Amino acid sequence: MTRTLRWMLVVTITLSMTAVACSEDDDPGSGGGSISVSDVWGWSSTPDRGAVYFTVENTGGEADRITGAASDVAGTVQVHETTMVDGTAQMGEVDAVEVPAGGSVTFEPGGYHVMLMDISEPLEVGSSIDVTLTFEGFGDVPVSAEIREFTGEAMGDEGEM
Repeated sequence: MTRTLRWMLVVTITLSMTAVACSEDDDPGSGGGSISVSDVWGWSSTPDRGAVYFTVENTGGEADRITGAASDVAGTVQVHETTMVDGTAQMGEVDAVEVPAGGSVTFEPGGYHVMLMDISEPLEVGSSIDVTLTFEGFGDVPVSAEIREFTGEAMGDEGEM
């Protein structure tokens, strides 16, 4: 066997073993997997407040929890949930939001959201802001939120976050 042929054989075997190892780690039942965040967007309800929404998918074999968030554009950033009390929407900070193993959670108007308070400058439609989501097990996940115009339709025209 020539030296080049042996080298190609070693590289092929090594790459094959790496592909198998990666697919096993990505199996939700193996304890491996990952967190992915998609459809990240935000809006500004007032000149000094806004919200960020997204979907989190956990392909791992263990649940994880979002325990916080941060952004340079706001003095205070909290994970909130909107609930209905006697027909009135109320927002409040939550300690954590569980993302089930092999499942997903959507942060959307009328539910969970990242609340931005004391915004340094109004969020302009078409711009983007950086937000870091903190997961209990997975750690920090930086995302970019596109600022969109929000009409309140997702809340039944109440216009609340």
